[in-house]
Amino acid sequence: MTKLAFWRLLGAAYRFTLADPRRLAAAAAPWLVAASVPALLLQALPSRSGLAGAVLALAAALCSLAGLLGFAFRWQRQILAGETVGGLAALRVGRRERRFIGHALLVFVIVGAALLGAIVLFFLPLTLLLSVLHARSLSGMSGWLFQGVAAIACGTVFARLALALPAAALDESGDMLEIAWQRSRGNALGLFLGTVLSVLPFALLQQLVEAPFGRALAGHLTLQLALSALATILGYVALAVLTAFFCYAHRALAPGAAPRDGIAPSGALPAR
Repeated sequence: MTKLAFWRLLGAAYRFTLADPRRLAAAAAPWLVAASVPALLLQALPSRSGLAGAVLALAAALCSLAGLLGFAFRWQRQILAGETVGGLAALRVGRRERRFIGHALLVFVIVGAALLGAIVLFFLPLTLLLSVLHARSLSGMSGWLFQGVAAIACGTVFARLALALPAAALDESGDMLEIAWQRSRGNALGLFLGTVLSVLPFALLQQLVEAPFGRALAGHLTLQLALSALATILGYVALAVLTAFFCYAHRALAPGAAPRDGIAPSGALPAR
């Protein structure tokens, strides 16, 4: 069993992502533009736009999700296979892309099931116990405790299963989720900490930027758009670091992993 030095992988992920901002911008730009169009149209609609607003809101959410998944796929291909695709060609969706998206959605479904399990096995019994004991003063603390337990449980499940995504991006064969679960055995803590530390700095930075404005956001559309754009950019940078971290973890844990970019493992499937 290979033990990961997760801090080294995390450092490598930050270095790769931040060393060349133009490379990151070129990879993210097509997805940012494609995902932003419905959101901008939604902002331009009047507050009471009825069905059109609901449709645009749904389209904006779906485009945002598609943009994040598409960028994650291209970024992983760039790290692991040395593949650089820009412009409209980056938006192309083929069999390999659909397979990656399918695995990503399966990971989200399983993480959601883990959250549901935490609610059923922890939160509901705890709430019932506090109700029986008439300990209403502890209800607030129980909520925080549940959030902590749920975050750790869901984060750990995600961190272990997310190893399937670099394998899917490389088009490896086999049951990727089961293989990822087996490969991550003994490294759950490192993968969880790497996941948290990939995202947390950017979330804190966003909060620090937004904090001074406070109530001024309510009636200032330009400021809202600017902060929304900043949040989106920080989200993509955080995703780039997180994706790079899992790429390096996959490379370290995969049997016969390639020592350099551009060489896929021997179990790879045909490209198309």
